[in-house]
Amino acid sequence: MLGLSVGDTMTLQDEEGTSMKVSVAGITEMYIGHVCFMQESTYEKASGKKASEVWLLLQSKGDTDHLKDALMQEKDLVSLTFADSERASFDTMIASIGLIIVVIILASMTLAFVVLGNLIDVNIAEREREIATLKVLGFRKKEVENYIFRENNVLTLFGALCGVPLGIVLHHQIMKMVETEQMMLGRTVKPLSMVISVCLTVGFGILVNLFMRRRIHRVRMVESLKSVE
Repeated sequence: MLGLSVGDTMTLQDEEGTSMKVSVAGITEMYIGHVCFMQESTYEKASGKKASEVWLLLQSKGDTDHLKDALMQEKDLVSLTFADSERASFDTMIASIGLIIVVIILASMTLAFVVLGNLIDVNIAEREREIATLKVLGFRKKEVENYIFRENNVLTLFGALCGVPLGIVLHHQIMKMVETEQMMLGRTVKPLSMVISVCLTVGFGILVNLFMRRRIHRVRMVESLKSVE
């Protein structure tokens, strides 16, 4: 968030208000909160005073509520944080985002169904005479369907492949918008997610084709061929 890189110098301030300049030796990802790790010797050299232990990391087993009540009785204890609580808060946020993703997927599939269905319906309406001619010439139902649906299949596959890189960019933007200063979300899109996205899009295109098959077979040969263009 500060735009620092390894080797840059940054200014830190301890709980007593003492400022010190230190060099960034490495950067690690902290998904919850912000933490600077420093060796005791480095702190003493930068601040000019001896380091004191103000943080304690404890590993507990069993009832954490009882442990929390017992520790809060200590007068020198300022705050107490449990990793389980932080993890539960993070999981709750992730679950909420997962629900939003499901809604977006359902809305996208509904939109795809409407768009592809309308495209096929318009395509059939404009080519009824051509479809009737194919039927008169002895083309089988499957051959007529493939002839009409070929354009839809190409558009569906092309849209699925082009949607993957655009989806990755959109995912990064959404994650940045949802994140807070104290919590970072993963921004990596796994290859399996890309494969599932393409399969869902292609599968939904096939479902639309199956749904629109009756529309092709309802074309009447005699009436269509008698129509004046």
